[in-house]
Amino acid sequence: MALSARTPSVYARRLGVLASTIALAALTSLVNAPAAQAASAPQATRTDIRIALDPQAKAAFKEARVAERRLPGSLARLPFPAAGPEDRRALYDASAFREFADGPLPGDRLTELMGTLARGELDGRAKHRYPSAGGFYPVQVYLYVRPGAVEGVDGGLYYLHPGERALVAIDPQARFGTDVHVFHNRALVDASAFGVFLVSTPAAIAPAYGERNAARFSMIEAGHVAQLLLTAAPERGLGMCAVGEMDFGAVRGHFGLQDDQELLVSLWGGALSGTALRRRAELVAAERPQESAPVPSGPRAVAVVGFAARLPGADDLRGLDAMLAAGDSGLGPAPEDRWAPLRSNARRAGARVGGYLADVTAVEAEEFGLADAEAAAVDPQERLLLTVTRHCLEDAALTPERLSETGQVGVFVGSMWQDHALYGVAARAEGRTGTHATRGGLAHRISHAFGLTGPSLVIDTGCVSGLAAVEAAFRAVADGRCEAAVAAGSNLVLHPDHLDVLSELGLVAEQEDSCAFTDRASGWLVGEGVGAVLLKPLDRALADGDPVHAVLRGGALLHSGTTRQFGIPDPRRQEQVMRAALADARLTAGDIGYVEAAAAGAALADALEFTALGRLFGATGAAGNGADAGLGADAGLGPVPVGSVKPNTGHLEAASVFAQLGKLIAQFRRDRLYPTRLTSAANPALAAYGASVALAGPSADRWRTAPGGTRRALVNGFAGGGSYGSLVIEEPPAAATAAPAGADEGTEVLVLSADSPENLARWARSLAGELDADPGLALAAVARTLREGRRVRAVRGAVAADRGRAADALRTLAERVLRDGTGATVEAAGTTPDQRALTAAWSAGGEPPLPAADAASAGPRRRALPPVPLAVRRVPLPVPAAPPASPAPAAAAPRPENGQQPDDPTGTGPTPFERMAGIVAQETGAALNRLAPADDLFAMGVTSRQLLRIAARVAADGGSELPLESLFTAPDLAALAELAFPVAVPA
Repeated sequence: MALSARTPSVYARRLGVLASTIALAALTSLVNAPAAQAASAPQATRTDIRIALDPQAKAAFKEARVAERRLPGSLARLPFPAAGPEDRRALYDASAFREFADGPLPGDRLTELMGTLARGELDGRAKHRYPSAGGFYPVQVYLYVRPGAVEGVDGGLYYLHPGERALVAIDPQARFGTDVHVFHNRALVDASAFGVFLVSTPAAIAPAYGERNAARFSMIEAGHVAQLLLTAAPERGLGMCAVGEMDFGAVRGHFGLQDDQELLVSLWGGALSGTALRRRAELVAAERPQESAPVPSGPRAVAVVGFAARLPGADDLRGLDAMLAAGDSGLGPAPEDRWAPLRSNARRAGARVGGYLADVTAVEAEEFGLADAEAAAVDPQERLLLTVTRHCLEDAALTPERLSETGQVGVFVGSMWQDHALYGVAARAEGRTGTHATRGGLAHRISHAFGLTGPSLVIDTGCVSGLAAVEAAFRAVADGRCEAAVAAGSNLVLHPDHLDVLSELGLVAEQEDSCAFTDRASGWLVGEGVGAVLLKPLDRALADGDPVHAVLRGGALLHSGTTRQFGIPDPRRQEQVMRAALADARLTAGDIGYVEAAAAGAALADALEFTALGRLFGATGAAGNGADAGLGADAGLGPVPVGSVKPNTGHLEAASVFAQLGKLIAQFRRDRLYPTRLTSAANPALAAYGASVALAGPSADRWRTAPGGTRRALVNGFAGGGSYGSLVIEEPPAAATAAPAGADEGTEVLVLSADSPENLARWARSLAGELDADPGLALAAVARTLREGRRVRAVRGAVAADRGRAADALRTLAERVLRDGTGATVEAAGTTPDQRALTAAWSAGGEPPLPAADAASAGPRRRALPPVPLAVRRVPLPVPAAPPASPAPAAAAPRPENGQQPDDPTGTGPTPFERMAGIVAQETGAALNRLAPADDLFAMGVTSRQLLRIAARVAADGGSELPLESLFTAPDLAALAELAFPVAVPA
């Protein structure tokens, strides 16, 4: 219970009285007293200090339940409904928390909590979230923040201004010690990051009700405020405990109060400990019903029915799966012969390696009607996007004609570089014909080639461009503006200027062995890639018999806004975009079993993403809506696994999301997670969030999903310019993967066609390999897919066989078509006369009546199968004129031999700033005599790897262990020095 503030003398006398009281005789008499039938008040008892200080005495007194009346069983009872799981969580949230997590807590958590006390407006009237007698609200609220304990919030004393909805710093120098508290509360206060003071204002209510009632009503209001804070805090990953007694007179001068104002109660709090978060997570998880069946699709569920990508080391999904399973990568030397005689002048060693496609010169010119001159002028990104989109549609088992019959089909392409245009600039300057590289052509060429009449646009939002294209396509389909949509993205390094720019911006890695999430991370290794997905409403895809690779549940895009410096990540906004994506999907963080991170190899950016994930899943705070608080390790499922495909492929920039989605689809199929590829030890900064998130690895290769639950993942994209995006991806529903009973009981006719005998033979062998690799692939599904999902071409062949003979029959067909050309057939034993007639008519170029199945109920679902190989021409990049020899690089400024300060003649030793400045000078090469307290590390151009080295040097020099967030949030060198080398305050 809250007690009023007292002067030191009264406070001391009170302790003396308590110390001199008698033992538990009165309590014993109460416990042993007979039950009373009349409605009599509990008898008074004498004060016993042991009840407050001795745990056993306190437990005995509580067990007596003095306030509960003892009434005879003969009286009628009206029982309450049985307590549900939500009651257990509510009971836990009402607990008094006295132990908190180490380290600074997120400032937005605290300001969000305090914001619940601010005044709002409803129906034109001012309102609060708690009641007050007469609506006078006489209780003032003050917040004390311990210096360095809350990220982004300076230490000192604040007044909560309810009308301005702000915390007003009234005494930034206030420092409250633990000596003003009774002994048994000092550990609580010392561990707290903040304290809240509720102070009466008699002048605001006594004129209406008199002094006596004013005091009572103020105390009641304080109870409402305290209850609101105590129960709202756990939703935000915070815990609090009310303290009724303290020497308020010792600190009263900091508040600037009137003489008649009194402290009613104070509350002290901090970030919930890992144990508390896990316990709350168990209770929150228990509130949600177990998923015994797939979640209904709903109007916003969008299926990924087609997928295709060209990635480093993998030309298709099967190749990517194999590379990830083996832990390999597609990284290698930069193909400088591609743009010879030009050469890269990138100064960073990481520009010498990357994830490059083996061939960027191929073009399916005949398929897309490109004459030689046009094919040479068109951006290779356009050419490869055409091929990859064709593969995507064939993967969805849809011809362009069938797709366009569904209605409006949109095209959304993400891209950020126009390397090919640089050749046109040089060529036109020399009077030659240039190249064509308008960015809009990337989308418009696709719409033209496949007859798609929906919106056609290109999105450039940096490295999030591809993800933004997927999000835009998802939005168009989910909102009904398109019946289907193609989302695509591309990133090709076609000119050395691409690498030079990344090097100058400090984005490409300093070292060739840089790797995301490792202690060697120094920037990214560039990667090339082209990818595409085809999206349809899930219910429509299921009804149409389409293959379903995954389901898009929701997504979100935002920008970081103003940060310390352009290009510096903001983990609060990263957390915000993930929460927005979850809200869009009508899910919580507890529904996520894996995260495919944006991490590309920049040490600071990767660690800050881990910070945002730690907050999301409960390491330092729970969800703002309370539904997913602390779910990082709920119900014994362990931390949420986090991975990144970029150590395998490099950073594909605008096309990154397609490597991420490919990895996710492969993991859905395998029902396991691929270990995150690390080339050295893990970044030690990631360990701070080990209770809630952890790198996917050999010991964390399972989805963090309850048995029978739906597997879902977040896919993140965070661009250096501040564009952030997140997608919520779900596994395919069971209806999309179940094979129909009896589907392979007989012989099926497989009809094939291609543009040449060689390509038909290649395709037949590819289909045979698919049947060998997937024993669960129904032959009836293959037959339907070939009938409905491929265009008819000039060179034909057909196979009639059952499932056991089909793969060998296809290989035989490949041999015959190479020998005999078009019209080859293979008919295995058991082929009926009707099937022989069908294969003969097809192979002869006729249009025999093939079995139709326009609905899922009419037969097996179409399946994703290898695309038809088509003829290609190779169009090399333009050959530029040789550049003039570049001058030798200027000599670098001499690095200081020693960044340490000279010996101090005063004998007092260097100040914290001098110690920090010495370390910064050593690690960055900055001139020591030019460093000033107001200098900003980011403005100086310090890299994330240098920041990590600075933190390590501080610890080695006897300073504090600096969390990575403190390096990010400290405004200048002076503030960082204060955190690194705190000056002891004399007792």
